[in-house]
Amino acid sequence: MTKRDDLLIETNWLADHLTDPDIRIVDMRGFVRAVPVEPGLENVTYVGAADLYGAGHIPGAVYLDWTRDIVDLDDPVPAQIAPAEAFAAAMAAARWPSSPRRTWLPTGLTSPRHPNRLRWWQQPSPPWLQ
Repeated sequence: MTKRDDLLIETNWLADHLTDPDIRIVDMRGFVRAVPVEPGLENVTYVGAADLYGAGHIPGAVYLDWTRDIVDLDDPVPAQIAPAEAFAAAMAAARWPSSPRRTWLPTGLTSPRHPNRLRWWQQPSPPWLQ
């Protein structure tokens, strides 16, 4: 079982590491908007929040739109994880160096679920680094 301290950091730790070249902060704010259609059925729209990132973010953070950048846009089921090649392209576009030493800190101020997509790719080593 993973300990809390293995997955979470404190704000003072982050402040001390903002200029660390081996740390990359990834802002993944976004929303899931659900509209009930009938009992047990909803129409769901996935919306990134680049405007919130633009209005203010952790210094040095890059923005990834979890609704477009790291999903499989060709999958008929919305918001499915992108194939490794597409994910690698999104990481390159986010100026993500190919270094296994890189520690990345996904944040999602609007929902804790969205950053978990990056966490999934991190285990045990991100596929784009292999």
